Amino acid sequence: MVVDIGAGSTDLVVISLGGITDIETVRLGGDDIDNNIVEIVKEKYNVGIGIHDAEAVKIKVGMFHCSEDLEVETTEIIGKSIETNRPKKVVIDSMLVADASEPIIQEIIQGLNIVLERLSPELITGVYHNSVAVGGSSQLRGLKERICDELSIPVNISNDPMTVVAKGAAIVAAEPRALEPEVRLKAMK
Repeated sequence: MVVDIGAGSTDLVVISLGGITDIETVRLGGDDIDNNIVEIVKEKYNVGIGIHDAEAVKIKVGMFHCSEDLEVETTEIIGKSIETNRPKKVVIDSMLVADASEPIIQEIIQGLNIVLERLSPELITGVYHNSVAVGGSSQLRGLKERICDELSIPVNISNDPMTVVAKGAAIVAAEPRALEPEVRLKAMK
C-alpha cells in the first residue's frame, strides 16, 4: 500500500501483482495543514503569517499526535501583529503543528479504514508487510506511529518521499509500455 500525502490530496493505493487493486482519495493534504497553522497562529497569538512561513514551520518542527513521546521542538517566526500592524516574533512548537495536522490525519485514517474494509485477507497480509508513505507531509514525525496506533499496520517512510512519485511518472513517460501487465510482471521477476 502507498499512502501519498500530497499538497492538495492524499491518495491511498493498494498495488498487487503490478496493478492497482484499490484506491481511495482524501481531499486533504499538506496545504491544508499549512492553512490550519496560519489560522491557529492568528487565533492563538493574534499574528498573521504567510502560507510559506507556515510550510517552513511544518517542515522544521512538524509532527502528528501519536502514542510515542516525541520531542517537542520549537522555532521562531516573524509575522504581522493584528493589533499593531508591526512585525512580531512568535515561538511555534511541534504541538501547534500537531494540532493543525489533527483534522487531516483523522481523515487519512478514515480513508485507510475504508480501504482496509474492502481488502481480502490475502491483500491485508501484503499491506501489513509492505506499506510505504510518500509525499512531503509524510516526513512529519509521528506519522508511522499514528497509523500503527490506529490501524495496527506498520508503515515505512520512503527514502525519497518528495520526488519518488515524480520519478515513477518519468519512468512511465519514458517507457509507456511499463504500465502494461506483461511488462510489469516481467519486471517483478
